[in-house]
Amino acid sequence: MTIAIFDLDNTILEGDIEWLWGEYLIQKKVAGPEFLQNMMYYFQLYQSGTLEIRDYQRFFHRPLTRLDSTTLQRMLADFFKTVEKLWRPAMLERIQWHIDQGHTPVLVSASSSFLVEPVSKKLGFPYTICSQSEMLDGVPTGEITGIPAYQEGKVQNLLIWQLDHDVSLDGSWAYSDSLNDIPIMEKADHPVAVTPDPALRKYAALKGWRIMDL
Repeated sequence: MTIAIFDLDNTILEGDIEWLWGEYLIQKKVAGPEFLQNMMYYFQLYQSGTLEIRDYQRFFHRPLTRLDSTTLQRMLADFFKTVEKLWRPAMLERIQWHIDQGHTPVLVSASSSFLVEPVSKKLGFPYTICSQSEMLDGVPTGEITGIPAYQEGKVQNLLIWQLDHDVSLDGSWAYSDSLNDIPIMEKADHPVAVTPDPALRKYAALKGWRIMDL
């Protein structure tokens, strides 16, 4: 089995799914305007590679702890109507190209499972690796169970998945926009930087990786 690893945020998706969710929460008055101001602080840490993801996830999920499961599911269904308009056509073509080659696409994202897993299902990914949100009565608590799929944690989760499915990385591909995914991209035989951030662009150029500007 040849696998093709795809990041979600700013790779397949034109934007960041958690930022978009934050905007949606403000629109629905579940969170106040300061929520995005605080998210910007955490995103700056993410872009610099210094984010403490468990702290961020506690903050990010806090507005949801006041909701019940039925309300959350209704909001998610409405939210995903917006997300579906933001797929990058070129990346959907790349996913299909890999499928046509007989490769197995795997979605790997640091974002929360309650957002990523429904998206992965809609996109037809057979496998998903993401940060697992702890759930209580159908609502995220803000804690992450297991190893967060972030930086080296993505690699650790991928290695666990490999062992579980008896899969090799020989001939593998990896697509991402972020310096935070350099550890997992280095594991692939064919890393591709997709409209990369400045740090990843510089690193990809030095390594001779393919760069796709969309």
